[in-house]
Amino acid sequence: MKASIERVQAVRSGTEMLLTVTVASPFPRTHTYRIPADKYLLAGSPAEGEVLDGDTLALLTAEEDVRLAYARAVKILAAGDNTRHALIRKLSERGFSRECAAAAVERLEKEGYIREEELLLRQLGIYAKRRWGPKKFLPNLIEKGFARADIERALVRAKAEGIYDTDEVKACLLSELPSEDASQKRAWLYKHGF
Repeated sequence: MKASIERVQAVRSGTEMLLTVTVASPFPRTHTYRIPADKYLLAGSPAEGEVLDGDTLALLTAEEDVRLAYARAVKILAAGDNTRHALIRKLSERGFSRECAAAAVERLEKEGYIREEELLLRQLGIYAKRRWGPKKFLPNLIEKGFARADIERALVRAKAEGIYDTDEVKACLLSELPSEDASQKRAWLYKHGF
């Protein structure tokens, strides 16, 4: 990840530096960081207009970026549920390093804001109403960032709680088909992901 320094200013009698940095990403992000002077010197005292590599940028901005990534992730979650994987991807697209994004997401998960199992159960309830079979919804769930093992655990729980039962969905689909032809039944089930 590349970033360029837009402005450098010494504050607090030179004990801190204000660095205005623009991070190159699909959604460029500009932020002013307050950095201790010793950390600024350790990073090689970059000047205005200089382009920083990922390591130098992390040395200067990692702590603040974790806080900013957390705040941004809260806004993303306020708009709708996300998986860990999707949230890390969205934060990375917004110019945060993968490490900062992962730290923010880990904190959100510990605080209970990310509950993938509940999200999976809600999705399975939706798929039951749509009468989708596993072959139709598995790629969708994996694309959203759910792990296959988590999906399998959720399917067991969903069956136990009456949220999604493969056999019930199949029976419901077959009851809608007026024909008793076996090939039509197979085609009908295949169309719905069985």
